[in-house]
Amino acid sequence: MTQTNEAAAPRVNPAEAIDYQVTPSFVALLERLGCSLVITNYQSSTVMTFSSLGEGRPVQMFARFPAAMGLALDGDRLAVAARTEIVVMSNIRKLAPGLPKFPGVFDGYFVPRARYLTGECALHDMVFAPEGLLAVNTAYSCICRIDGFHSFVPVWQPPWISEIRPGDRCHLNGMAVVDGEVRYVTALGTTDTPRGWTANRLDGGVLMDVPGRRMLASGLCMPHSPRLIGEDLYILEAGTGTLLRIDRASGACSPVVSLPGFARGVAVHGGYMFVGLSLMRGSQPFEGLPVERGGRELICGVVAIELARGQVVGTLRYTGGCSEIHDIQVAAGVRRLGISGLDTDTATLAVDMPEVGLWLEPPSASDDAASLPISLSS
Repeated sequence: MTQTNEAAAPRVNPAEAIDYQVTPSFVALLERLGCSLVITNYQSSTVMTFSSLGEGRPVQMFARFPAAMGLALDGDRLAVAARTEIVVMSNIRKLAPGLPKFPGVFDGYFVPRARYLTGECALHDMVFAPEGLLAVNTAYSCICRIDGFHSFVPVWQPPWISEIRPGDRCHLNGMAVVDGEVRYVTALGTTDTPRGWTANRLDGGVLMDVPGRRMLASGLCMPHSPRLIGEDLYILEAGTGTLLRIDRASGACSPVVSLPGFARGVAVHGGYMFVGLSLMRGSQPFEGLPVERGGRELICGVVAIELARGQVVGTLRYTGGCSEIHDIQVAAGVRRLGISGLDTDTATLAVDMPEVGLWLEPPSASDDAASLPISLSS
């Protein structure tokens, strides 16, 4: 077993009680790929960034987003699905090194810039597409677009869903999007009644070919996170903790690797797949799943898988304050990534313009005048 590294783990935000262990190989992989991770934790309403400071030293940062679920990342734009809204964030790269509280630490830093009120939709997989932000709307059993005028605009629904209404009728949860087109979706059932999928949660899951209008695979145990990587199609069978490769013609499923947790959330970069793992909630419909019957210890965290060999090559394990991972994104080209939530003043103190940017001083209670900049970058 790979030795864990706990000592060299500086805490950028010591107020957060989310502890972790990480294998040196996981940190080394982030260093070699020159990237950072963005991770949502639904259970503690947190978005986490995880990076390497270099020389094997990990660093994590946290921001609060109520019931954080799906993520979408496109260059320097990040969308976070919270309980009743989507928050779109911007990476203020030129200002990041001058972050007043942690000067010289970060080369990327996400701050909120726009909020879209959606109501409670339980948004899972999301992606920035040419026509706007697409999201799997699990509560309303459809794929929707966020346009800034409506709560959401339904653009596709499974053929077995008779109407767009709340109730999580089939637990539509995942989509694979290529060139702005939804190619594949996953659902935990083909039912059309509120939470009807729970009756057959162990083998009611399906994978659908959307353009082909056909069921590609069925009899799955809680499938999530379909991803088309080159010509290879992968899904996570969360209920068994298995990464599966799917034959796109026949729908035949081939196990790639068995994982120690409820597998949900995938990001791919540089030939490696990062997969989120969660502990069981201990209540229906998540208790008694096959992943619990193997006799091995389950973990909450992220594993890195080398796709060419189908092997786990590093592990980030959360040991306290976090029991569920929901989604993951890889921020390519950002080695040390930070993030600000809606409950801090960092976003308003960071004044980012196309050519220049500046940090404002926090106003004191006695200040009537405008705040003054404390640093300027161009």
